[in-house]
Amino acid sequence: MPRIARKLPIASAGAPPPLKISDSDWKRIEEVYGQSLTASAREKVTRATRKFISSEIFERTAEPLSDSRDIIKELTRASTKFKTVLLRHGFKLGDAGTFARHLLNKHFQDPRLLGRDPLHSFNGVLSSFIAGCRLAEKDVAPHKTRRAATELSEERAEANLARVRHKGLRVPDPTAGAEGPGVTQKPEPQRALPTFIKGHAWGLWVQALTQIAKSERMSWQVRKDVGNKSRTDKQSDFVLFVGELQNLLPTECRRGKPSKSALADAINEARSSGLKKRKSSVK
Repeated sequence: MPRIARKLPIASAGAPPPLKISDSDWKRIEEVYGQSLTASAREKVTRATRKFISSEIFERTAEPLSDSRDIIKELTRASTKFKTVLLRHGFKLGDAGTFARHLLNKHFQDPRLLGRDPLHSFNGVLSSFIAGCRLAEKDVAPHKTRRAATELSEERAEANLARVRHKGLRVPDPTAGAEGPGVTQKPEPQRALPTFIKGHAWGLWVQALTQIAKSERMSWQVRKDVGNKSRTDKQSDFVLFVGELQNLLPTECRRGKPSKSALADAINEARSSGLKKRKSSVK
């Protein structure tokens, strides 16, 4: 199984493309589907499709996690090197070192540095910063790629998208729980970061459409044997329904191209994936 390149758990994107389904579009969809859709069903399908479009765009615009990993590694290297120089020269013994430290403490004044020895306080802050960088490196370590891609639950993905779009990132207070320079706090249990996975939003869309079809007593089954010479090659009504809906979406949002058989396979894969069903995909 190929390793999946992890992406950032946050992403930026412009406004999603508008979705317009005209009366003639609905008539064509119903003809292909072989069933009429009530006003309630049309509203649910439209709502689920708009939600899909607004979520799918982030899967394409999310930047690779390796970019953040490179930044953190560079900060770790630079701060570690600076700390080495600071300890070697800023705390050097002898008259020259003592006088140099005296001048630095005289001019290096900042209310955030406590005590009568700002240089010593700064060294403690620098040590905490380096420790934070090393913990951050573990969060973005590449060895988590497979686990993050295969064990990401739907709830975590949905919660992540909600935080990004509506609440922003939560930035912890750097002074919270601090007991002074040089104090090492016990780290929280390490967990794999959530990540955007291409096709995840499409799979949730298919699951939502399936639930809509079931609740509206419409056809939702998908055959797995189309193409078998002993049976008709006609695709399931639900596959034709999804295919017709996809024709109204931007090309980059579609899956299962170019054949209906490929679309049927993609639908079955989305339904049988390890992602948990939404508690309330359609209201």
